[in-house]
Parts: sequence; structure tokens; C-alpha cells
Amino acid sequence: MGVWDDSAVVWDDLVEPWGIGSSLFQLGTVRTELLLGDAWTDITSFVRYSSGITVNRGRTSEGSSVERSTCSLTLDNRDGRFSPRNPNGAYFGLIGRNTQIRTSVALGKTRLVAPASVGDSASTAHTAALAVVGDIDVRIDVRLHSWREQSSLIYKWGTVGNQSWYLRLNSDGTVTFFWTADGTTSLSCTSTVALPLPTSGRKAIRATLDVDNGAGGHTVTFYTSDVITGSWAQLGDAVAVAGTTAIYNSSLSLNVDASVDGAIFYGAQVLSGISGSVVANPDFTDLDEGTITFSDMAGRTWTAYGNAEVTNRYVRFSGEVSAWPQKWDPTGTNVTVDIEASGIMRRLSQGKAPLKSTLFRGLTTLSTLPVGYWPHEDQAGSTVVASGLPGGPPMRLVRSAPDFGKSSDFACSAALPTLNDASWGVSIPTYTNTGNIQTRFLLGVPLDGIGTASDETIVSVSTSASAATISLLVTTAGELRLIINDRDGLAVLDSGALGVFETNGNLLRVSVEVQQSGGNVAWAVRTLNAVTREYLTASGVLLGYTIGRASNILVNPGGGPSDTVFGHLSIQKEITSLFDLTDELTGYVGEPAGRRAERLCAEEAIPFVGIGDLDDTVAMGAQTQEELLTLLQETADADFGIFYEPREVFGLGFRTRESMQLQSASATLSYTGQELSEMEPIDDDQATRNDITAVRKNGSSYRLVAQTGALSVQAPPLGVGRYDDSVTVNVQTDDQLQDQAGWRLYLGTLDEARYPTIGVQLARSVFTDELITPLLGLDLGDRMDVSDPPAWLPPGEITQLVQGSSENFDNLQMAITLNCTPASLWSTLGTYEAPLTRYSSDGSTLNANASAGATSITVKTLSGPLWGHGDGDFNILVDGEEMTVTAVAGSTSPQTFTVIRSVNGITAAHAAGAAVALSTPFVYGI
Repeated sequence: MGVWDDSAVVWDDLVEPWGIGSSLFQLGTVRTELLLGDAWTDITSFVRYSSGITVNRGRTSEGSSVERSTCSLTLDNRDGRFSPRNPNGAYFGLIGRNTQIRTSVALGKTRLVAPASVGDSASTAHTAALAVVGDIDVRIDVRLHSWREQSSLIYKWGTVGNQSWYLRLNSDGTVTFFWTADGTTSLSCTSTVALPLPTSGRKAIRATLDVDNGAGGHTVTFYTSDVITGSWAQLGDAVAVAGTTAIYNSSLSLNVDASVDGAIFYGAQVLSGISGSVVANPDFTDLDEGTITFSDMAGRTWTAYGNAEVTNRYVRFSGEVSAWPQKWDPTGTNVTVDIEASGIMRRLSQGKAPLKSTLFRGLTTLSTLPVGYWPHEDQAGSTVVASGLPGGPPMRLVRSAPDFGKSSDFACSAALPTLNDASWGVSIPTYTNTGNIQTRFLLGVPLDGIGTASDETIVSVSTSASAATISLLVTTAGELRLIINDRDGLAVLDSGALGVFETNGNLLRVSVEVQQSGGNVAWAVRTLNAVTREYLTASGVLLGYTIGRASNILVNPGGGPSDTVFGHLSIQKEITSLFDLTDELTGYVGEPAGRRAERLCAEEAIPFVGIGDLDDTVAMGAQTQEELLTLLQETADADFGIFYEPREVFGLGFRTRESMQLQSASATLSYTGQELSEMEPIDDDQATRNDITAVRKNGSSYRLVAQTGALSVQAPPLGVGRYDDSVTVNVQTDDQLQDQAGWRLYLGTLDEARYPTIGVQLARSVFTDELITPLLGLDLGDRMDVSDPPAWLPPGEITQLVQGSSENFDNLQMAITLNCTPASLWSTLGTYEAPLTRYSSDGSTLNANASAGATSITVKTLSGPLWGHGDGDFNILVDGEEMTVTAVAGSTSPQTFTVIRSVNGITAAHAAGAAVALSTPFVYGI
């Protein structure tokens, strides 16, 4: 462990103890609230701060799972208000198990928080100054959970006839500027490229419209920046369109608004003319907490609407209290309740029942439930087929028993039975006749057919009318056949073999539909392949008969078929599309990991926060029957994302792998500026993995081994020996396993020190609002840098990803300890032919000794392409010294590099054979 002695540094807290050095902390800094009924109630005055409030969240390392968040605090209970069973308590009947709690601190700069997508906004009324009808320059500075979700940003736009302009983010990451010249006819231009990575976080967006570009047309140009006061980089090409234009002068207010949840606005600007005079300039970062109405620097009066609020309050924890342990001293004067509240994961982990199969969940959540449903997911040894509807009757065995739990072929289901020459049936509960009967079920006929000498009835439904029995058969050739009998058992319709259908070797969902049409019966047989999604149908009309309602149903009434798979039998009184549960039928195979996490939370009514582009996540395999938290963790494991508990929302979140790539630092701390209270690098093998086997759930495997390099499987000193690991991931195909193994190998062979914890104490006087604000906003997966490290550590900034945190705070101090992992691999991902990304040579070394002052070196490359300077200067690393290569001479190995030495402050002589590599090697992500 590398621990430094800071005795030589004059830390200002030697004379200014933590907790009293900063005027930023004051009474009211901390707020704690309980959700009592439908209202949040402030209980801050009852919080005892002898030990402060402690919040833990996230995970300790990159490879571990996120644990439940916790918040520990002590409440004064002398008046008994926190005793749930005390009828004299002020909160009697309002608190108990799983009462929600949240705690927050008011520090740093303000911002406009718009929690919901509807109604949470800020606006200023129309004035003559806002009547920009010519060139316009619009800028917005906002933080979004995802820059790949369509959202409004800033606009003067309303109903047709009164529309000026509108800046919008599109779901593909491009930006569109809309305007009208007449208040009605919409014109628009869209950026030629998407916004750059990362796909979440804070960005400033700018659009300019030149209504007359001097060439008989108009031009829209887009720009991006980190913040609205930063330098602007053009986004793609300027979009020039023939014909001059103008902007309609509408009477509408100017709105800062987002049509997605959780937007945070920092500022906006509207300029009359490109880089012209500022006519609106709200700065939400320099206002008083709780401001509703204010005047901006251009003289516009702004008002926050809905639940939007100007605040410097940062929620540190949202959870629930599962227990209220009461304590008191012998005198009864010191009465307290020591609370450890938890995030929602604690409660979800209490129940161990796996989620039902996807088709079960789909059928039991239809807007109109079936009148009867029998999943057939019963275990071996069952003597009935249980109903999937509460209180529904089971199907009784008529002839022996099916082979329960025999087949797992259908991804949408738990193991299903094979027919096994058995029969079973049930009387269908009475329901109102609608003139419709739809019978649906899963059918898996073996490749060699049903194995009988004659056609066999698979399902037979009895009705209350003249079309008395509706039977579907599988022929000996594997085709389907529909027979309808009258009350005397005579066949009044025989479709014959429906050659359009081929059952043998296919996994099908079958629908048999009959519908009263005047005095006739319209019938249809349809199938949907559970793997290929191929849809087939056949239909016809039976004249002069009625169907009434379904009264009884029999499965395999004649026995016969043995190995045919059957399940998920439903009877519906309304005919619905066979496509209504297509995703459920396939087990959601191919679903993006982020969208699966979002869907699962929606199905379980759990509030969800998605960070990044949920569509640009790894394609998942089938959703199997697992506990909810296991299924959610599968999504994070497959995508290398983070499944976690958000601070601001009592719910769950998913941060995508892609949102953590190519980030700039969300916060930067200076070592020499005495902004750290803890930083202890460790060179160890905790994260080392150099022999990785990736296994697909219910699939194949792929193995990768690091054969060379500092952390390879070679024995020291050439490597570190073998560190093997096997991980099972639920991805869609075996072809994805190479990427899964490769990225884990990259992470497991990263040759850097770990910084398990980096700590700060915000009460120290070095911390201003400008420093505190980004630290309070740091969340799981964000990049955090440390600049100016001490001389005994490697030169250059220390870049880390936040994996978790522990906080302790009260009204006088706030200590934050961040759990970190190296961010370098996440920050050096490349894309083919992208600017600044290069291929590194494989195995280059110095061809001759290089003195400490040499400005040219010779480099030998034994294999692969040679080095080139066609794309400009680049930096290399030679035994820890970084050099800038300004020229490369020679078309064969060895080559001569012209270099600028000591880029990172290291100057040394280097011996022939020293490795030469890019100082920042790029890798390709999954």
C-alpha cells in the first residue's frame, strides 16, 4: 500500500479543524424528511448529530455487485413521535415498516431542477426584445440522463399560427432547429452528426440560424461545449438550404423545458444575431435557494413552474425505514431511535420467489384477462394442471399424466410437459357470451412428427351452441386440421390438412379462433413461430351455425402423441392478435440490456432512472425464471454497466457502459491545493484476471488469455502468473462471447495502481461553491480526476471512475469517501477512423541506447505495420518517460523518431530494447 506522510505539507486544517473552517456550512444545510401520508414532512429538528448522518451506496470495486444503499441516523424520540405503536405519538398511524425517508444537503451552486417531463419548466413572457425575426443564436446548458432520448430544450413555440422557433434533441443524438416564417409552416434543419460521447451528463448546445447567407439561401449551424461559458466546437457540417427565410414574431413566452424526466438546467441564452446582442440570459447557478421568480442579466423576468425549482439542495439518500428500534437510558431522559434506512434493494431481496416466465407474465397482465388460463409449468409429480389465474379451476387428469417439466425448449416458459399419451380437461368458468372464442397454446411437435398412425386431436373445446365442438388436430404429416362437430357429434366442418402449416420440428404458438358473424361462424387457425417469428394463417366460414360460449376443454382427448410439447393454454372471449405477446413469446431474446432493466422495473412498478442510451446496450438472451434482482444484475453484467439505487428517486437505475466511455472529468481535485483528505494508491492483484472464460447462459463459451505483458500469465518477472476466472453472461448469441471475454481481459490486465478510496472534507476552507458543486453531483460511473499528484507517484493526472461512496455529514461538516477504479480504459476507447485514435505497433523497442538529452531515437518494429506521422504528432511512452513524436523517418525498420522529451516531467536515459508504445493506447469497446 502506498501511503504518504503529509507532515511536510502545511494543511490548513492543522489550525482550522474540519467542521468549523467553512462558512458554507450553516444551520439548515441538512434536511431530513419522512413521507407521511402523501406529504413530505421535515423532521430535521429531531435528528441528533453526535455521530452525523452516514450514507453508503454503490459498490467497492468494478467487479463486484452494487449493494443496497443505507442511511444511518439517530432521532430524538422523547415525545414518542417515532414509536409506531404509540397512540399518543404525533405520527401515530403514519409511520411503520417501510416509511419512506430522504435526506439532503444545501451546498454549492444552484441549478434549475425539472424532475418530471410534463409541466416542470421555466419561462419568461414575450417582450419586444424577444421578437427576433432575423439571424438568431440560441444556447442551452443542461444535464440529461440520456442524450439519446427525444426532448425539447428551449423554444418559443405553440399552436399552429403562433410559432417562432424550437430547439430539440432527437432520439438518435442529433439536434434539430425548427422555425416558421409565417407562424404555421414548420421549417427545420438537423445536425449532420450526433452529439459526441458520453451520452449522459452535462452539455451545452448551440444553434445559429443565418436567415440570409449571402448565397441566396439560409444556414443553420450547430455547436457543442461542456458548459455555456466554454469554447464552442462545431457539430458536424453547417446545413445550408436554398432560399432566404425569416422567423415569425409570435406572442408566446420563451420556455426552458425538457420532455424527459430529471433534467437539470444551468443556463440559457438567446441572442439577436449570430454572436449578437443578448436578449435572454437566465443563469440558474447564481440564485438564492428556492427562487421562484427572478430577472436575468438581459432584463427578462423568469418564473419556475410545476415542480421545477431553483435549488442548491442535493439529495444524498432516498429509501425507506424498515425498523424503528427504540432506546432509552435508565433515567428515561435520553430516548432515541437509531435508524438504518435502506434503498429498495433491501426489500426486493427479502422475497426469494423467482419471477414467472415471460409468457405467464404477459398473459396475466393483458388488459382483458383470459376467462381461463393454464400455464402447464407444473413440476414433475403433479396430479393436476394449475390455473394461472387467481381462484381459477385446475385441469384434471382424464387419462394418465403428462410428463411434467420435461421440455425447456420454449424460451418464454418454465419447463413444459410432453403429452405422454395422457389427457386432461376442465370445465370453463361461466362468462358472458360475446360471440367470440379464442383458444391459444404452445405446441412443439418433434422433428419426426407426432409418431402415430392417424391424425390426432390436440385440443378440443366444447361450446354452448350448435357448433358444439371445435377441435384442432395435427396430421401424421405434421399439418394442422380443424374439425367442428354439431351436438350429435357429426362433423359439420373439416378443413382437411391445412398445408400452409408445418408443425414438425417447430416451436409454435397456435391460435384457434371462432367468431359469430350473423348466422354463420368465421373461423381461423394461426401460428406464430417462437424462434423465427414467422406468422401463418388459414381461415374460412361455417354456414348456419352458432358458437355461444366455451364450456369445456380437453387436451389430447384421444391420447396418442407422446413427445409433443404442450403448454400455456388460454381461453379468451375476445379475439386478439397473435402478435400481442410476441416479445414475451420469444423470451425477449435480443432485447437491449438497458431496455430490459427499464421494462422489468416498469412491470414491477418500480421507479426507474436510465443513464445513457438504453438502446445502445448489449443484446440479451432469453429472460429466464430468476429473482428480480438477479435478472437486473444480468443486464449490468452483460453490458458492463451499473445497476444501482439512485439518490434522488426511491427506485432503481441502470447506467450504460457507453455512458461511462470517453467522459471528461465531472470533478477534478488538486493534491497540491490540499483538496484531498484521503488518497492511498495500492499496487496489488485484487482486480487481476489474465485468463478469462466467458460462458453464455445456456450456450457456449470463449476463452482469452494474456500471454504477454506485465500482467500476463507468464511467471514473474515477465508476468504475474495465472489468474483465471469464468463468468456466465446472458447474451443473445455465442458470437458475443469474444467481446465479453476481451473486455474483461482488458480490465483484468490494466497495469495501474488502484485508488480504492479518495476522500474529501467539504468543510475545509479550500472548498468553494465552485468546487463543492461538482463533487456533490458525482454519481456512480462518473469520472473524477486528481491533478498535481506528489512526486513519489507517477506523473500526470490520476483518472478514476466512481464505483461507490460513503458520506458522513451534519450542519457543520461533510466528509465524502469515494470508492474508485481506474478510468483509463474507459477514457481511451476508440472508433474506427475517428480523430485522435491510432493503431499502436505490436512489439516496438528502442534499436539503440538513447541519452537523456537526445532529440531523436531509433525504433525497431519486428512485426506488423511500421510507424507513421501522416496524421500529425503523437505521444509515446519509453520506460515511463512520455515523448512527443514530431517526425518519423524511414520506410523500413528501424525508423528514426524526432521527439520532444520529458512531456510528463520524466527525463532519463534509455537502453536499447526498451519498449516503445503509444502513451495513450486506444482500445475498441464492445
